[in-house]
Amino acid sequence: MVLTDGNPTRFSKPIEGDGSRTHFADTEGGIFAANAVKAEGTRVVAVGVGRGVEGVSGLNLRAISGPEPFTGDNPETADYYQTTDFSAAGAALNQLALSHCAGTLSVIKQIVPESNTGEDVSGSRNAGPGWEFTASSTEPLGGLPDTRTTDDDGTGGVTFEPEFPPTTGEAPVTVAETQQPAHTLVTQGGANAVCVNLDDGTPVPVTNSGPTGFTVDLARQGGVSCTVYNRPDQDELVDLTVDKRWTIDGTSYAEGDQPDGYEATLTLTGPDGAAAAPQPWGTPRSGYAPGDTATVDEETTLPDRCELTDSQVTEANGDPATGDLPFHATLDREHTHLTVTNTVTCDEEDSARLRLVKKVVNRHGGTATPPDWQLTATGPDQLGGPGGAEGEVAPGTYQLAESDGPEGYDASGWSCVGASGPLPVTDEDEVTLAAGESATCTITNTDREGPGPSPSPTPTPTPGPTHSPGPGGELPDTGGPGATELLALAVGLTAAGALAALVTGARRRFRDRNGPATG
Repeated sequence: MVLTDGNPTRFSKPIEGDGSRTHFADTEGGIFAANAVKAEGTRVVAVGVGRGVEGVSGLNLRAISGPEPFTGDNPETADYYQTTDFSAAGAALNQLALSHCAGTLSVIKQIVPESNTGEDVSGSRNAGPGWEFTASSTEPLGGLPDTRTTDDDGTGGVTFEPEFPPTTGEAPVTVAETQQPAHTLVTQGGANAVCVNLDDGTPVPVTNSGPTGFTVDLARQGGVSCTVYNRPDQDELVDLTVDKRWTIDGTSYAEGDQPDGYEATLTLTGPDGAAAAPQPWGTPRSGYAPGDTATVDEETTLPDRCELTDSQVTEANGDPATGDLPFHATLDREHTHLTVTNTVTCDEEDSARLRLVKKVVNRHGGTATPPDWQLTATGPDQLGGPGGAEGEVAPGTYQLAESDGPEGYDASGWSCVGASGPLPVTDEDEVTLAAGESATCTITNTDREGPGPSPSPTPTPTPGPTHSPGPGGELPDTGGPGATELLALAVGLTAAGALAALVTGARRRFRDRNGPATG
């Protein structure tokens, strides 16, 4: 495609002309290049805007594309477009882009939270597999009627692609939904679906067809997307809650209490067949129908030296259970409660343990507490938290630091203690941990004393005995009365002597080169 407001080729070294004029040889070069492209089977389309439609420039654009102009309804075969403004050019390009597209009608099924009322669809999510739609038309469109069912791709959508006869530019298409049990259609402004034109995003009028169906007009080269909302019936819903526990090297932790670096993200399928999606631990997911099956799974992140040896459902509704993940839970009661336990083992020989501790001493009325400071250890691993942190880390050298603390406090240096005694901390607050080392590093902040009473006036010094100048004479004691004045005088005399010597030398050099001075 050649989109221009001037000639096909404009010579630019040096730049000549204003774009509406060009050399004959340059235009012939453009034609030669276009012919070479077309000889390989590629179509060349020229779009002239403004000056690109005037006089010789318009003719030159035709010379690189072909003889057939765009007349408004021939984008499939037109060789060149000539428009007077850029808005018209945009419309022409849009029509050209859609010239090889068949009309499509997409239907997106969304599930509304069961707690919503009326036509409120906030919080809706795409439906899972199993929702069935059938499209038909009163016009002889190829490919219709057609029935399509949503799958588990997470979109909750189906697409119909009717085939239009050459003489049909637009036809009505009716979509009927096979309603699932325990669900109710949620209208929007009384309409069974909300449809938009995919070309420009404008709303498309909808006519209801039966209790759950709708009809829209579809253009031969148009694209329409419609959303249909359903809400589960509240009086038949159940929910699922999954808790998390960790067993790390034999020590049990509740979710959130485990050391840094151990993370697991819960995923649940459903309700209404929805694809697996993240769900917070300990938070109910509602909207399931009695008897539904939800798949419980997780994605874990562990330190490199650690291995997940087991991941199971260990408790179901308060009773012990055994079930590997992914676990398929049958929801046969109003509230189903599961516990998933991860068992992790770590290679102790390849790890160290580090504890960061903040201590605060308030001797002068300060009110700060340890969590007011953020402690961090940066090295092969990262460890940190307000007021301190603890966890397993890779062996190596760690930079210890604190931040975000209140003003008015002085910090001590870091002190680290291992199993066998104190560990050295460098002037740069770095500590080195060996494999198997367990260390506690502490930093203390003490509040400063507030301003005290004003100092008493300095008494006038009593004059001492007179000192005789010259060799062998006594000088004042260092820092005593008169020392500062003598130092300033000595510096001044030295500077004056140096300046005089510099000036004398400059005058001497000037005389040597230029003879006696005249003024």
